[in-house]
Amino acid sequence: MQIVMKLSGCLPVLVLLLAAVSSSQAKYGGGSGTADDPYQIWTAEQMNTIGANKDDWGERFKLMADIDLSGFDGQWGRPAFNMIAPGSQNTFTGVFDGNGHTISQLTIRGGDYLGLFGQIKYPAEIKNLGLLDIDVTGSGYFVSCVGGLVGSNGTYLGSTKGGTITNCYGTGMVLGTGGQANFFGGLVGANYGEVSQCYYTGVVKGAWHVGGLVGGNGDFMFPQGVVRYCYSTGTVQSINQVVGGLVADNYGTVTCSYSNAAVSSDLQSAPWTGGLVAANHGTVTNCYSSGAVRGMGWYAGGLTCWSMGTVTNCFWDTQTSGQATSSGGTGKTTAEMRRASTFLAAGWDFVGETTNGTAETSGGLMRARAIPNCGGASRPKAPMAAAAVPRKTRTKSGPPTR
Repeated sequence: MQIVMKLSGCLPVLVLLLAAVSSSQAKYGGGSGTADDPYQIWTAEQMNTIGANKDDWGERFKLMADIDLSGFDGQWGRPAFNMIAPGSQNTFTGVFDGNGHTISQLTIRGGDYLGLFGQIKYPAEIKNLGLLDIDVTGSGYFVSCVGGLVGSNGTYLGSTKGGTITNCYGTGMVLGTGGQANFFGGLVGANYGEVSQCYYTGVVKGAWHVGGLVGGNGDFMFPQGVVRYCYSTGTVQSINQVVGGLVADNYGTVTCSYSNAAVSSDLQSAPWTGGLVAANHGTVTNCYSSGAVRGMGWYAGGLTCWSMGTVTNCFWDTQTSGQATSSGGTGKTTAEMRRASTFLAAGWDFVGETTNGTAETSGGLMRARAIPNCGGASRPKAPMAAAAVPRKTRTKSGPPTR
């Protein structure tokens, strides 16, 4: 009798546990949110559910299929997407593994801290994810920290360390409409963690601190941002100042990366327009830029326009950039940029040769498929190849059409 009574007393607890498991599986496509059994995301509806469940922002997720978010664009009566950890007061600290899949047609409208993830912080991880046809717009005169993937990786002004973003890419548009729109990046608005093996190709436009991949990398109080094995293409434009092909304002480390994005500033008196980095206060090593650089005012540079930090073993193309000078790096003609000897002399390690080592790190950078050897013992995984054409084409006045 006592045994029966004890078991009977446990039944309500068992029922609650089973109900909790059933509820989590109903919200998502399976899993329990742990390292061994992450929540599974199979559909756009399940992806949208993450942002509505704040208690899950420290859990682990795994994307199980390519997802189209065109049904959550907030237009023509459709619901807006629930951004994950929006605003400066929220953070995502879990793990999101894209599992080699893509999320397409992400549309976000708002103010500060915009992106698929508004703000993440250590020990957060976002990895193996592609974003196709991003359409993110930050509106407001003083709007800040806007990126296609993450608005701010770490707390703005660096009081909290950021997480890691690895093997991710994005295509599309990231725009700021305010006169002081600050810290805009194709993938990350502000970075206080690590961004590695990532790229962005598309349009980025804002006012201050506008970068093709990352807007601000660290700051004067917390110079802890790292960008490595990354690149950017497309167009990067500032309506004010401080605009860079890869990173706008660098206080941390930028290494083994490049940009061939076209960079421009519209303001007549705007300083700080750079092919790779606009203003460098930190360290830039083993990088290059080859995109056009157009500054309407003073301080335009082929690689970087202003540097009080260090720039080592870096180059820019003086012909394609239209810039004969830079605050750091070595200018070369297009023909010289295509010669392996230019980079071998600086200690770069090419795939297939052993003159400067056998690490043979490759991210498909130059036409010669070269990336500098950054001292790693093994070859890092190259960024995933972006799909050239998204599955659907947006229309501004109506629903997506096939």
